[in-house]
Amino acid sequence: MPARTCSIGDCGRPVIARGLCSRCYQRAEAAGELDHYGRQYRTFEESLALAMEAETDEGCWPWPAVHPTNGYPTSVLAAGVRVKAYVASWTALNGPVPDGKTLDHQCHTRSTTCAGGPTCRHRRCVRPDHLTPATRSEQQRWRPSYTSPTCPRGHERTEANTAIQKRSDGSEHRRCRECTKEDGRAYYARKKKERIP
Repeated sequence: MPARTCSIGDCGRPVIARGLCSRCYQRAEAAGELDHYGRQYRTFEESLALAMEAETDEGCWPWPAVHPTNGYPTSVLAAGVRVKAYVASWTALNGPVPDGKTLDHQCHTRSTTCAGGPTCRHRRCVRPDHLTPATRSEQQRWRPSYTSPTCPRGHERTEANTAIQKRSDGSEHRRCRECTKEDGRAYYARKKKERIP
């Protein structure tokens, strides 16, 4: 009797559990495409339907997945390719992301209560009309911190106090000069303490 092969695309590896090989099973589990008992395999379309049913007060469609440490859930497509869930959702409903652009979560940009980071609730959102293709510099300009009159430490954001560095991709990195000075003083104070026996 021939060994069964994995049901994901043209994987071809032998089945370990639930019709999947070991690698595809682990990917599906990490992407949240198995239920909490590990018994049910969900396709992308089924996961998207669950996300739509779980619509939040902000109108977000949270991906029904255990997401990795960066907070962005992933999905395993039929070809066995792993992609970010919100990119898969955009591609399924709007076509490919334009060249030179990434998708920005406008629901996060509009939010005044979300601090961001790996625990950001908007990173799980896969609703296509909450996503906008944009360059890195456009995404930076949309952030509330970009238009704030002060830096995160409270220093006034003036032309004289702001250093602007151009990146190779054309985007800008703004840095508060006072913060840079404070960081430098703290660094040299630490080094001085380390040298003193």
